[in-house]
Amino acid sequence: MVFDYSTLETDRKQKVPLYAKAGIADYWILDVNQHQVYVFREPGLEGYNF
Repeated sequence: MVFDYSTLETDRKQKVPLYAKAGIADYWILDVNQHQVYVFREPGLEGYNF
């Protein structure tokens, strides 16, 4: 069964920079279709460091 979670692109392209600028220490995105976890840490004004 495949689910279409249409917020993945929005979460990665729009929310990540906003959360980094807000100083959110950790931001995790779960891609259930690809069985992948994206973890963003070390926020800064330009986004997250990897």
